[in-house]
Amino acid sequence: MNNQRETIYKCKFRTVTLKVREKRPKYRADSPKATFEFARKIYEKLDDDQEHLTVLFLNTKNEITGFKTIFSGAQDSAPIDPKIIFRNALLFGAMSIILIHNHPSGNVRPSRDDILATRKLRKAGKFLDIKVLDHIIISRDTFYSMAHEHKL
Repeated sequence: MNNQRETIYKCKFRTVTLKVREKRPKYRADSPKATFEFARKIYEKLDDDQEHLTVLFLNTKNEITGFKTIFSGAQDSAPIDPKIIFRNALLFGAMSIILIHNHPSGNVRPSRDDILATRKLRKAGKFLDIKVLDHIIISRDTFYSMAHEHKL
């Protein structure tokens, strides 16, 4: 009898979980501008005196299935660790990711280190079949898309 209750409970829990997932709105990251608008909502809640690196996790339809602010750094840097980024991507079941970080100075041009780190992440992602679609640098009012500017 006890096993029977557990089975019923598990079935009910799964049903509830599926209903919650179905009702959650999906946001598509189908352009750098759309991604920037989504990112602004995240970064409004963060300290804009520091650099923060956020990763968006996407499914095959480029719908955002989750996001996580993974690193916070100083005024002019945020460390990028591929192991942590891709571990989270695997946990979220991501098929692709978009990297976002802010420049507190307001200058959204990527540094040489930004470009090199992004290329390193793209190479690492290839081994896991997880695409790095873009790396977007944001300030309060504007953004820079490395994919759009062919810097990936």
